[in-house]
Amino acid sequence: MSDKQSPNTMTPEEIRDIRSRVLKQTQAEFAHMLGVSARSVRHWEGGTRKAQKSVVRSIRRICRHKGVMDDEHNIIEEAAIERAN
Repeated sequence: MSDKQSPNTMTPEEIRDIRSRVLKQTQAEFAHMLGVSARSVRHWEGGTRKAQKSVVRSIRRICRHKGVMDDEHNIIEEAAIERAN
């Protein structure tokens, strides 16, 4: 996350990286976990729509629970690689 970005927003790249690299999920799996459509995930990752604040908070909460994100919303690379497998 960039230094100036709100904790309630994520860039398309962040969402895609978290889904694919960190959580190793398909768009459909990620969407199901969040209770949204795969189409919504495609829109977020493509930058045509922004994820709702509540969804961003859910993504961050899931990442913290899995131990792959710190309280400052930074991905913990080593932990992400090991725990997401």
